Amino acid sequence: MSRPALDWHVHLNAGEDILWQGRPVPGVSLRPGAWARLGMAVFFLVNAQLWQAANGMVAVALGAGALWLIWETLGRALMAARRRYALTNRRALILVPRAFGGQHLKSYPLGPETVVTLDARSPGHVSFSFEGDSLKPNTTLRAIGFDRIHDARAVYDIIRNLQKGTP
Repeated sequence: MSRPALDWHVHLNAGEDILWQGRPVPGVSLRPGAWARLGMAVFFLVNAQLWQAANGMVAVALGAGALWLIWETLGRALMAARRRYALTNRRALILVPRAFGGQHLKSYPLGPETVVTLDARSPGHVSFSFEGDSLKPNTTLRAIGFDRIHDARAVYDIIRNLQKGTP
């Protein structure tokens, strides 16, 4: 069963027009470090099985740790695949699904001072903002943008033209 098309117009301000909309390429994309977390999860699961006969509580703790690592790796990747993107003549919109239902709209204004970067690989990435963990001092910034899209070069060109004043 196919999902109905997303109506972005309910999220637009007066005078705002949609120039592009899309979604990530289907599939799971693992971030750097994900393989290490999956390896740790397998290690915890194997140890949970070995300790199960000797001590049930240790097995439960190891199994819970393994499940958490699997969610951190695969669950986040699957959630990212359900995102929706839109580009208007004023801002970039990212509709982020929540783990237990619902969605959250993130809006990023696009102006002449906005730093825009392009990763033209296939699938590509166009970033237009950066975020860090506000709870951790000296944290590394993470690029925010349209991840894993087919037409990254075209989207990048649209944003650059907007910044120049020629839509």
